[in-house]
Amino acid sequence: MASGKIWNVLMVGVGGQGIVTSSDILTRAAMEAGHDAKKSEIHGMSQRGGSVFSHIRFGPRVSSPVIPEGGADILFSLEELETLRWLGYASASSTVICAGAQIQPAGVEAYPAGVMEEIRRACPRLVVLDVKMIQE
Repeated sequence: MASGKIWNVLMVGVGGQGIVTSSDILTRAAMEAGHDAKKSEIHGMSQRGGSVFSHIRFGPRVSSPVIPEGGADILFSLEELETLRWLGYASASSTVICAGAQIQPAGVEAYPAGVMEEIRRACPRLVVLDVKMIQE
């Protein structure tokens, strides 16, 4: 990693997927590697399948845990609709890592069509994880 750079990682998903735990692990790893690290998370309705997100910033000196819109180096998402919801924090140079998982939102009869196609159009640096392959 480039010395002097502050890294901005946004982790997003749905309650119960492990976003809070994953962000704790990344923050601790950054600190153990000698970086100043800050984290902010929201998981108020996570137990009901709601949106969960965590901002992680690390580098030589970090003054705020909050990533500005368009400022994520990495957007790591465990659910397709959550990827779309948070794309405003990515830029053309961001790496977007998206698990190909679809979790039915509460109160919605059918999962919206074309979500992954929209993500592919919007993200020049996209990595899609095949979660079905990982689960087997």
